[in-house]
Amino acid sequence: MRLLYLTRSHTGHDARWLRVLAGRGLQVGFLPLQAVDSTSFSREHPGVDLLASPMMRSNAGTTLLEAATARVGLQIRAWNPDVIVAGPLTDAGYLAMRIAPERTLLMSWAFDVLHEAIVDSAAADRVRVTLAAAHYVFADCEAVLAHCEALAGRRFRQACVVPWGLSEADKPEPHLGWRQRFGAEKSKVVLCPRGFSPVYRPEVVVASFAQAFARNESLRLWLAGSDGLQSPVEQMVNDLGLRGVVRFLGRLNQADLAGCFAEADVYLSCADSDGTSISLLQAMYAGLPCVVTDLPSNHEWLEPMGGWFAAAGRSEEFSRGLSEAADLSPAARAQIAASHRARVGQRADLAANLPRLLQTIETIAGRIPIHSRQPVAP
Repeated sequence: MRLLYLTRSHTGHDARWLRVLAGRGLQVGFLPLQAVDSTSFSREHPGVDLLASPMMRSNAGTTLLEAATARVGLQIRAWNPDVIVAGPLTDAGYLAMRIAPERTLLMSWAFDVLHEAIVDSAAADRVRVTLAAAHYVFADCEAVLAHCEALAGRRFRQACVVPWGLSEADKPEPHLGWRQRFGAEKSKVVLCPRGFSPVYRPEVVVASFAQAFARNESLRLWLAGSDGLQSPVEQMVNDLGLRGVVRFLGRLNQADLAGCFAEADVYLSCADSDGTSISLLQAMYAGLPCVVTDLPSNHEWLEPMGGWFAAAGRSEEFSRGLSEAADLSPAARAQIAASHRARVGQRADLAANLPRLLQTIETIAGRIPIHSRQPVAP
């Protein structure tokens, strides 16, 4: 079966999906809207066909997307996939539905409907148009599917709700020894691996930690990621006199990032929006208590125990959760850890969940061939 993966760029999540899909014997093509280094891509994905990108900028609007429809359509028809997996919905999904709706599985990235469609009215219009014409939708949790259906104004008869889940490479294993290297053997380490993009509210992360640290000086904060708001966040840390207790870990490879979870004591995410976060699943697999934004998607995973919820942007609420999570007794931590690991094992194992996604892909492959459709208007 020929599967085309149409997406915005080549992120770590994209690389993960390409490995997973190609590893299941599918002939996979990759069409990124933004430029990708072909040499490094070929080394990383030797069995995947890299199609020519339309070289779009990161914040391409509706006019640029519509202008690229003909070029992207030519690429798709030339490669002639049986199925297209396309997302985020605000750009890649929008183009796919203009070109080959019968063959497209729309893949929401959560932030497309929970953030981009809220802060950008043009993006919201594109998502509504895209979902209104959708035959098949893939979401990583019920909360994201509900937003998709609200934007479409209808329920989807063909919806695949599957957590992106954890592969073996994602599962935390202790191997870094950073607690000893950083002199944190007797400390309580708070890990926030979400990076410094505005949607993840890194300034709230630091403010929340600062308030919790004022009550408990054994706390330490590890921040993973780079770019975005990192420079102002580093200045904030300096201004608060926290440089000695906050570690900026930089951009980590997947193995080292997974290792951070195994060494941490508490997971913290102040994101304004989220689907089923891979980092949350990793934290749960590592048995960590989790302090997160009060979002429906987080409640899907952190009920009935192990989650402390705070309103978006409310650092005092996050700090209270941090203090309570850090002060748990060993028995309470063990109970939470067992509950978290059981939930992740039952619901978020990528290998176990993948057949449900592949069944949807196989269903789509039985529909009308793309080459029988009318040519795409320029």
